[in-house]
Amino acid sequence: MMGEDAYKLIYNLSSPTLPEERTYEKLTQLLDKFFASQKSVLAERYKFYESKKHEKESAKEWAARVRSMAVNCEFGAELEICLRDKFVCGFEKGPILDRMLEEKNEVSFDKMLDVASNKMAALENYKIPFIKEEPINHVRSQKEKRSQGQSGVRQGSDTFKENFEKCPRCGGRNHPKEGYAKDRTHSRKILRNARDVEEEIIPKISVFF
Repeated sequence: MMGEDAYKLIYNLSSPTLPEERTYEKLTQLLDKFFASQKSVLAERYKFYESKKHEKESAKEWAARVRSMAVNCEFGAELEICLRDKFVCGFEKGPILDRMLEEKNEVSFDKMLDVASNKMAALENYKIPFIKEEPINHVRSQKEKRSQGQSGVRQGSDTFKENFEKCPRCGGRNHPKEGYAKDRTHSRKILRNARDVEEEIIPKISVFF
């Protein structure tokens, strides 16, 4: 048994020829074509409603894409409203979307396009120059390198002082302490210092005798 709604559908699809005058195969083809068309429209509308404006896409480019996606959606008399609503809802959150949401419900699709374009142009004119920020890890590594360099200088200075301490024999600082006993110049300097001491001290001692 075929219901009343099903018969009406077949009757409309078969018109102007009566369904009784068509073969079963032909009626099946009409129904398949009808449901395939319905499925295609739903798929097109799904893509239409799910679409979003690309980050670098201008307002006019986004509007053109919205119009293109609506071609096979069969919106009929609601086309203008659907275009406008999708155009607005496809924008990312921000000052442009906030500005469009201030408009009244009666605003047209073309008017909304002008509002978005003007707001985007205004933001572009007052754009703050981008300042590149170095990653925190990079800054920290630079500081650590400088700190290590300064530490190396201090360690080198301390090592220099340690190796070139005042010689207990000759009083000089121009040779490392490892060379006290090996350097002949150092030995001669010790002898000169000893003679100087002898020449200076002995006369003073003789005064007391």
